[in-house]
Amino acid sequence: MEFSEDEDLLPHSHGSQWGIVLESKIDLIIDGVLKTFRKGDIYYIPFNVIHFGKIYKGYADSTFFIQVDRSLVSH
Repeated sequence: MEFSEDEDLLPHSHGSQWGIVLESKIDLIIDGVLKTFRKGDIYYIPFNVIHFGKIYKGYADSTFFIQVDRSLVSH
């Protein structure tokens, strides 16, 4: 995923997700705990756990989902 502008993530949940931050940073509140992930960090969001946060301009990551019905949508 890549983001050219700051973006707020609304609270949501889905299948398990993990990612490797490639550029910039992301603030994630996962199950009520705030963590900031920067270039080189790996994050993990467990199955069905509510999470939200802020993505910062220039953010890029490689994201992987463990969810059978998950599809990629290009904007």
